[in-house]
Amino acid sequence: MINLLSICVIFSISISPHNIYLEHYYIIPPLGRIYSITASTRYLFVASDNYLIFFNKPDLSFEKALMFDRTLELIAYDQSTDDIWLISLPEIVRFTPFTYSIKTFPFSRVVNRLAVDSKYLYLDTGTKYCLDKRTGKLKTVSSFPPGLYWNEKDPSPLLKKYTFLTPYYYFDQEKESQIPFQRYPITALYDDGINLFVGTDRFGLLKYNKVSWQYQRIIYGPLDSQIDKVYQIDSIIHFLSAGGISYFQAQKRKWHYLRLKQRPENILWMDKEFVLSFENRLLKLNGTFTFPLGNFQGRVLCLNQDTQNIYIGTTQGLFRLPIRANEPLPFGLKDFAIYVIHPTEDKIYIGGENGFYRYDKKSKTWSRPISFGIKDIVSIGHNLYLLGLNNQLISYQSDASDSDTTWFLLPYFNIYDITTDQEVLYCASYSGVYYYNPQSSSYQIVHQLPRIKYDYVFFVGDKLIAIADKKIYALSEEYLH
Repeated sequence: MINLLSICVIFSISISPHNIYLEHYYIIPPLGRIYSITASTRYLFVASDNYLIFFNKPDLSFEKALMFDRTLELIAYDQSTDDIWLISLPEIVRFTPFTYSIKTFPFSRVVNRLAVDSKYLYLDTGTKYCLDKRTGKLKTVSSFPPGLYWNEKDPSPLLKKYTFLTPYYYFDQEKESQIPFQRYPITALYDDGINLFVGTDRFGLLKYNKVSWQYQRIIYGPLDSQIDKVYQIDSIIHFLSAGGISYFQAQKRKWHYLRLKQRPENILWMDKEFVLSFENRLLKLNGTFTFPLGNFQGRVLCLNQDTQNIYIGTTQGLFRLPIRANEPLPFGLKDFAIYVIHPTEDKIYIGGENGFYRYDKKSKTWSRPISFGIKDIVSIGHNLYLLGLNNQLISYQSDASDSDTTWFLLPYFNIYDITTDQEVLYCASYSGVYYYNPQSSSYQIVHQLPRIKYDYVFFVGDKLIAIADKKIYALSEEYLH
């Protein structure tokens, strides 16, 4: 008999947020592999890769997600203590959602199934074990008590009980994918007597009524954890990643996606259709079918549009594609990389590796107010805020005359991305997300986000979204300042 409690290591497993009652950000889980499902009367708990996701059980609405630093292979809910037991090798984890307390017990054997009652946690590895929940003592037993609900690691032996799940894998609908015949297998089952909950690998979560066979499908996150770019088009937020385009309808709180054969690098929304770039190609997307709009010698780096043209920035210069035309045309700047295009009613501002350029639409003339590299442009009122290739902030007065000093360097460095809510400028930095207030010229940290390096930051709807090391953090507007 082994006393595991005496050697358990408190908080040896990392969890984020550390305390959801004090830390108001939440993490958006990707659409991953669901390893295990369990439930209380109020919540459905889903282990998806290294995330523990809480859904409200009646309507399967997303409540919150906790991120662990390793994969959660098997979970079980303890009705007597309201704890969740997790198998995450090489440990057994006891997690109390109400207090956010964690206890870990070393256990390195692969667990095939897991059950819990008022006194013991039962583990079947081929050898039968039970863990005393009060003392932490682990012992082998010759048999398990009857009447336990077992959470199985492999759902395959149970599938034959549910013939309505035939053929036991799923396909995307035609409008969801350019790879329509790819199979997404069933990876987890949970039966509460009335409903059957089905977990899959990258297809989401399904709830079946066992009498009528009617089902509800939940897509709970973007296709990938590594997000390349985020766009807001009307009230819909679009996430670009290796798997395709994931989009979130904020008002309905629903996710949808379009899986693509190639990684999309930039998108525009024009005439109710997507315009996308893949490497050096520009295409229009109609449903899941693509139609070419142009090929370029260099890779496409950015897109934007006004009422007359689509503007294309490439590694070899700037191009424009008149609306309704089929052939892109060179547009003034050539032989160097264009990183950002910012059209306004009367001007077009360009950030490239050789400087910051301005095009006057009325006089059709170019000027270069700044002669060093610019990679991002954001507007607040009559001012533009630029991000240099050296990761320093720059303020530019767009309404100043040519005889005035139109720009000056701000003393803020090591910034990798910028965005705005039209009042302040948010900056993704090496030590957190900061905000710059033009009215007070103050530069302060967003305290409710972790102090880590962020690669991208976006303000969409009423939320700030920050990307760091393949993690997607979201913080509501009310907690920003």
